[in-house]
Amino acid sequence: MGVAALPARLKPCGRPVSLLSTDRSWRAPPFSARISILAGFGGACRIWQDVDTADLRDNSGGIMKRYLAPLLLLAGCVAPMAPRQPQPPLAADAGAWYAAAAAAGKPVYRLDPGKSLIAVKVYSGGPFAAMGHDHLIAARNLNGFAAPGDGRADFQFRLDEMSIDETALRHGAGMAKAVPREAIEGTRENMLGRVLQSASYPIVKLSAASIPGSAGVVRLSISLHGVTRTVDVPASVTMDRETLNATGRFTLKQTDFGITPMSIFGGGLVVRDAMDLEFRLHARRMR
Repeated sequence: MGVAALPARLKPCGRPVSLLSTDRSWRAPPFSARISILAGFGGACRIWQDVDTADLRDNSGGIMKRYLAPLLLLAGCVAPMAPRQPQPPLAADAGAWYAAAAAAGKPVYRLDPGKSLIAVKVYSGGPFAAMGHDHLIAARNLNGFAAPGDGRADFQFRLDEMSIDETALRHGAGMAKAVPREAIEGTRENMLGRVLQSASYPIVKLSAASIPGSAGVVRLSISLHGVTRTVDVPASVTMDRETLNATGRFTLKQTDFGITPMSIFGGGLVVRDAMDLEFRLHARRMR
């Protein structure tokens, strides 16, 4: 089957996904068409960038057929997403501990979701990296507490409440290229369904502890995708009687949490293992 003969619309999982787009008013040379490459977090499942298949010919002049099968298979990779659930309360033991500490007069601070942010940069790679794009994923609805006098903080967020490629955040991070809405939705579906498996692991939990004798560094325990890892993270913390602010940045690897970064075209287009995280936390004193 020639490329131009492939159907322009498929309906995997009961929803239409654009696979190929051709302009019928323009006649291309034989076997030349515009293939929209599906690029999203963790791989390729939603189309947004066009590539001329004429650029993918082998030395004999034929289309490199080994790339057509992955494109067709990827069209059906989006699975229906589970409905969002309300943000659960912090673990009962942790919540009870902070409530008791505040009642005893200790300085305890509650995170303000409206002024707190965790931003994650995820990068495309491989020889065909130009077909994809880097992503910026942000968690804003943070739920948790900090007790600086006890050198302790606990907080969490839901994966399905994270934002994808907010224009303002991308610009602020030096990622000036805007991302089309269709690509954003495709990234959300791929990230949650195929890569992070949010239906099975919906919550990311973080616990921070001060390290005696190590000013400016906290020990952060992260539970993601059913795996818990501990890293030492540089952090700047300032506070007064009413507010607490913490900022910092660090790098994680997806594979450390049992996550397999997506790779297609025989490794030609991949999602890099390393992710850069930056956090800005604001909390107010509990009364």
